[in-house]
Amino acid sequence: MASHVAHKKNGDRVHFVQNMHIKSTNICVNRCKFCAFSRSKGEAGAYEMTIEDILVKARSAEQGVRELHIVSGLHPDLPFSWYLDMLRR
Repeated sequence: MASHVAHKKNGDRVHFVQNMHIKSTNICVNRCKFCAFSRSKGEAGAYEMTIEDILVKARSAEQGVRELHIVSGLHPDLPFSWYLDMLRR
């Protein structure tokens, strides 16, 4: 609806992209002082998704979603290759 109104009002000068946020883990070694999102491994509220969990979540995107925004803490046990595998899949 927002895209329709913006196009009617502004023509082709304004575009909206509907996206979906997937937060794959909040476990993070950095623990930045400004971040209310991160947790330490084993701390209450800490979670991590498997690649399969992420795929299920991505496939559940509503019609019109054109972008996946995947964010994550800096997990101490996940190698860079894990993230590459996730993106490949």
